[in-house]
Amino acid sequence: MKAGATDFLEKPYSDHALLGSIEVAFARGNQHNRDHDIADAIRRLATLSPREREVLDGLLAGRPNKLIAYDLGISVRRSTGRA
Repeated sequence: MKAGATDFLEKPYSDHALLGSIEVAFARGNQHNRDHDIADAIRRLATLSPREREVLDGLLAGRPNKLIAYDLGISVRRSTGRA
């Protein structure tokens, strides 16, 4: 009966039991989403070229784009406003 369910409440149930079950369900869902997001980020990072990784490392260090480009000997690409 509990396949895929986070809990099973029998009638009559208390408000406390219902709210507790809802909180547990949200907590499990949030943890699953967080785990999925982390795995997705790791997968995406693994697809970066070595040069892209150098740029990312500079960004994570808080360096401005122009300084990263200068240090790596590349030009700063200007945004066209398109995504």
